[in-house]
Amino acid sequence: MFESALPAERVRIVDVAHHAGVSRQTVSNVINLRGGFTDETRERVESAIEELGFQPNRYAQSLRSRRTMLLGFDMSGEQLDVTNPFTISFLRAVVHGAAARQYRVVVFAHEGLGAKDFRTSVQSGAVDGFILSDSTPDDPRPRILREARVPFVVFGRGASDQAYPWVDIDNRAAMIPVVEHLVAAGHRTFGYVSYPFDKYWNLERFEGARDALRAHGLDIADDAVITGEPPTVTKQLQALLNRNDRPAAIVTSSDAMALAVVNVATSNGIRVGVDLAVTGFDAGPLRTMVEPPLTSVSIPVKDIAATLVSHLLIQVGGVHIADEGHLVPTELVLGGSA
Repeated sequence: MFESALPAERVRIVDVAHHAGVSRQTVSNVINLRGGFTDETRERVESAIEELGFQPNRYAQSLRSRRTMLLGFDMSGEQLDVTNPFTISFLRAVVHGAAARQYRVVVFAHEGLGAKDFRTSVQSGAVDGFILSDSTPDDPRPRILREARVPFVVFGRGASDQAYPWVDIDNRAAMIPVVEHLVAAGHRTFGYVSYPFDKYWNLERFEGARDALRAHGLDIADDAVITGEPPTVTKQLQALLNRNDRPAAIVTSSDAMALAVVNVATSNGIRVGVDLAVTGFDAGPLRTMVEPPLTSVSIPVKDIAATLVSHLLIQVGGVHIADEGHLVPTELVLGGSA
């Protein structure tokens, strides 16, 4: 990698321009999100900034542009649950994506998704825009942001009558390779363990697994479907795994649920990956915290976060983007659990 011969504090905007092969004005436009440049040019300028260690004067910039150089990440208290660290992993990716664009992230955490608390956060004017996650059809936050004319993007899909920029995965399609892998391994009986189906992604993942199995003439018996929170499903898992006709494979909606299945199975002398196949969803930190490691669906959180940050900053720069969604592909990561 190129190393600057100049100390970081002496690197000037003209040095970045020279290194990137562009004009000083183009570098300024990229830094201040004014537009008038291609994605390829932006990437060259950002690479030059990183390689040279250039540090823009954020205080001067904020005075000129009337921007805070801060992005808001709104989350509920339940998303801080240590038994399901997906949101924290996603937040880390957002922080990284924002930092690559010279922005910082402010987290607004509160109980539930109440309109009152969120409206207060929006009215504070503390950030240039918001990134929302875990949005559902009854989520009031997009409407509040629209009314306040504050730029925002969403990880997930909300109500069909609300149009806004979002990024998500195809939960149903993500389950197809899981089922194909298990069927190819010879499994013919299945169980399913999930968080409650009140969140659309949990329901879609179940429907995707069930439909993929039905395409093979197989199915998930109603009495082999368990829903709840990780601490509360243990008793039901004990009953399911101690049946004489226990499923050969258990598909789950998250790595946290897969971890619960592995723990119960192991405590009952059932060898995961040998006597019982188990799959997860997220492929986050929990995937490698069990033995054997989980076979799991990987969600590309870094790509999702980078796309959301990019779309948000385009809006912050005063450019309208289409109120439409973008689905990103997932990938099945194999481990010893299946």
